[in-house]
Amino acid sequence: MVHATTDPAVLVAEFDLHGDASGSAFAATYVMVMTVRNGLITHSRDYTDTAAAAARLRALSPADSTAG
Repeated sequence: MVHATTDPAVLVAEFDLHGDASGSAFAATYVMVMTVRNGLITHSRDYTDTAAAAARLRALSPADSTAG
């Protein structure tokens, strides 16, 4: 989904990433803020829920066998 802003050179894109890692499906939502000049992206900044991403990675990783 693309959202217009009050600055015609800036747009906001919202998208979902879906995958299947190690037999475990996951999904993550991202927001990207971009500045476009002369048809080229001159600046971009991505946003996501990093705590949720870290939790998903921990769930996919095998337990640390050296902990104890």
